[in-house]
Amino acid sequence: MTPPIISTATTLTASPFGTPRAVSPLAATQIAFPTVAAAVVPFAVGLLVVLGLIWAVRRGIRARRGEPGPPDPAEQPRLPATGPVHEEQRTREPDDDPRA
Repeated sequence: MTPPIISTATTLTASPFGTPRAVSPLAATQIAFPTVAAAVVPFAVGLLVVLGLIWAVRRGIRARRGEPGPPDPAEQPRLPATGPVHEEQRTREPDDDPRA
């Protein structure tokens, strides 16, 4: 029986001292994801954020459906019969000012 062939493919990475060293692909994966939780937790958090945003949008849509619509033209404000109202401008005398 022949022994299984083990891949000898290596990846060169730079060490902190500037000299390249050989690292197997399995070791590179272990360095990138030291535990399964390190890969699963960010995905799960992202999924929860997306689900929360979907829930918030759906809730907002339901809330908008419950609100009354815009007023129809008969309910719009109208000018008074006397015409438009104008601002009044005058200069007050110092003794007209209220004292606190």
